[in-house]
Amino acid sequence: MILWAGENGFACIDADPRAEEAKQAIDFGIAVGMVALTQYANMLSIDIATREEVVEQNQRFIYQASDVGSREKLFVVTLLRNPLL
Repeated sequence: MILWAGENGFACIDADPRAEEAKQAIDFGIAVGMVALTQYANMLSIDIATREEVVEQNQRFIYQASDVGSREKLFVVTLLRNPLL
């Protein structure tokens, strides 16, 4: 997709939640508009251990994305597993 975007005049893309895709875009001269976090479904879990694990995973991903140059925007969606909460 990165190659196609560059060949078709895209100046900016939103990257999948993979730091390597953001790096490919940046290396190809395409700006990254935002990168979606890899884990979002359990960020509001009532289970503390689950919530802490997801936060740790997202934190690692944020550092990876930052290391490759995608520092500006991270897209976050949070969903409640229990709609009664």
